[in-house]
Amino acid sequence: MITFLGCKEEEESLSIDFGYNYAPLNVGDFFIYQIDSIYYDDFANTVDTFRYQLKEVIDSSYELLGGETGFRIERYYRSHSNQDWKIKNVWVAYKTVSQFVRIEENQSIVQLVFPIAEDLKWDINHKNNLPAATAEITEIQPNFNNGVLSFDSTITVTLQDEENLIEKRFKAVHYSKDYGLVYRKLQDLRTEVNGKIVRGIDYSLYLIEKGKE
Repeated sequence: MITFLGCKEEEESLSIDFGYNYAPLNVGDFFIYQIDSIYYDDFANTVDTFRYQLKEVIDSSYELLGGETGFRIERYYRSHSNQDWKIKNVWVAYKTVSQFVRIEENQSIVQLVFPIAEDLKWDINHKNNLPAATAEITEIQPNFNNGVLSFDSTITVTLQDEENLIEKRFKAVHYSKDYGLVYRKLQDLRTEVNGKIVRGIDYSLYLIEKGKE
């Protein structure tokens, strides 16, 4: 009986889905994102729109000082699809049993924590010297459409959601199993009481293609 219970508990623990495939890291994978930004400038009384594409390629892997496997991510950009890609920068990503981390501009940012669960909160900056910033998994969805592609099994990570009569600050990202990041939204806007935007930025990033090099 004791042996049976022990085997049952072991099988249940092995069947737990920690959600590691929300952050896939496979050498050779590439991801192309469309980025749209709108800048509102009340001083110059202008509204400027910028559109470009970003490509991330998981180029190679190597052992980090802490013993984790680091993945070199080469990042490229272009203004539109008929241009050649130009190198932008190189970042690094790695996963541990409990975290998914990206080293961006020499800052380690905790993108996700495991196991994935709704209402789970963490400080994305606890591995660097930046001010604390709380992220929360606010939704686990069976499907999600980012405006271009549809995905199964997605999660929403909200980093900021504040709004009053004259300000709106919102930051959230969506991850999908086997795709990773599929959508990012950032709004930092100053408005008039009637809702008219007078200053700030409205930024969207969405995955448009995934492939293998």
